Amino acid sequence: MPSFSEQKGLSLDRLQTLCLVAEKGGVMAAAGGNANRQSLYSRQLRELEAFFGAPLIDRSRTPHSLTDLGRQLEKTARGFLTDLEVLANAGQSGRVPVVIGAGESVIQAILIPAFFAKGAQEGLKFVFRNLQGTAILSGLRNRRLDMGIAHDNGGHADLKSKRLLRYGVRLITRDAVVGRLPRAGWRDLKRLALALPEGDSELRRAVDASMKDCGGQPQAVVECTSHAQVVEAASRKGMAGVVPEFIARRATGSGLHSLRLVELEGFTRELRILWHPAALEMKPQIEACIRMLAAGSKT
Repeated sequence: MPSFSEQKGLSLDRLQTLCLVAEKGGVMAAAGGNANRQSLYSRQLRELEAFFGAPLIDRSRTPHSLTDLGRQLEKTARGFLTDLEVLANAGQSGRVPVVIGAGESVIQAILIPAFFAKGAQEGLKFVFRNLQGTAILSGLRNRRLDMGIAHDNGGHADLKSKRLLRYGVRLITRDAVVGRLPRAGWRDLKRLALALPEGDSELRRAVDASMKDCGGQPQAVVECTSHAQVVEAASRKGMAGVVPEFIARRATGSGLHSLRLVELEGFTRELRILWHPAALEMKPQIEACIRMLAAGSKT
């Protein structure tokens, strides 16, 4: 009987096909309507199944799903393919990038300031990807991300993590009258229009709940897709905005006032640095990134 390495049916192409089928939710979806590609993918999966001597795809339902063995193989293959890509990039450029997933506001207010100068000095290279929390956790697990910055909502016991910072909420405005107050409530803002982050985030839900008994003032006239847009809106005359504390800290350097908001003084959230244990073995520069982030969060 030939040795494991001499047997036919196992290749990078076949493993990539398995990962793609798992990601897209079936052979047809992975093929994207291309009949030739669908035939190729089906054949490659059958060859993998022959190699391992067991089904990798559950074909009893539509769309097809991976068997337990298929999921184990997919997880192993993703890590293996990612490690090979790291080595290839190192050979081509001499510098392997650290790929970090985070929300747009975290990238702008935390990652870029923390890494801009220090990262260049240490010869590090970064790729920032604007992602939401669930996509960050998925990216870490399938090794498409090396690190992630996400809220501590649990569900990441299989990943390594470190607290980055805890933050509350601040009101920001250019209005001088309101700006002289050490803290303000909704009723103090009746003459100002309000900019808020849109969507169904915990922050937005807390804001909406806190405004129920304030007599309908102030009026939320602008909904923004990012905290950076809230800052821009709040810099206009007659406007105010609600943003996380770490965003307000940066905004005050541009002439905006930052105040505690009475109704939301009890609102706090925590951001954590997350990474896959296997990624650290392949990219020791991740440790330097964690140190830089931890140092930057204290300034």
